[in-house]
Amino acid sequence: MIVGIKEELIRKKYFSGGLSDILASFLEKEATPEDYQMLDTFLASLTEEAQKVKEAFSKFANPDELKPPSAESLMVLNEEQKEKLNQWEIERNRDYEKAKIIIAESRRAANVGGAKAEDWLKWGLDLATYQFSLDQYRVWQDQLYRARLTEIMDVYGVSRAEAEERAKLTNEYRDYKNAVLFREMVEETIKILKKYAGINY
Repeated sequence: MIVGIKEELIRKKYFSGGLSDILASFLEKEATPEDYQMLDTFLASLTEEAQKVKEAFSKFANPDELKPPSAESLMVLNEEQKEKLNQWEIERNRDYEKAKIIIAESRRAANVGGAKAEDWLKWGLDLATYQFSLDQYRVWQDQLYRARLTEIMDVYGVSRAEAEERAKLTNEYRDYKNAVLFREMVEETIKILKKYAGINY
């Protein structure tokens, strides 16, 4: 079970092109970063399984019969799901921007001085409250990047290695990597703010 969803159902949705339903369920249940990691690992195992089956039987079957679902088909959403996802993206982007402002304020205070222990503590606590949201944002950017990667493989018929090199030139890859690096920076900033606030950990 991943966030109350049976792996059998996720497997069925994955191979039937209905994975967007699983994503919608995750958004509704506010899954944790660990939940997303479990889903990512499970989906990776399904992808590997599909590839092995395709390779094993490709010489006996019509290639089109074993063609895996496209990235577009996996991320199809109905109008209600699109609306929820759009609102969710707006909220995650807003939290992302707020976290950037807090880091800028604390950095400015570190340079010019004048901040009190309460200020450092408040900034650290504020950033901590955004960590889960930033993790969700990072996971979403990762999914968008993987969709782009899959699209390149599907459209141009290149290997995964070749597709990865090309996908690294896309906006999706840049946004994903920036989200990862920013999340790491937030983690380090919180540690520094704790030290400024005089908290031992």
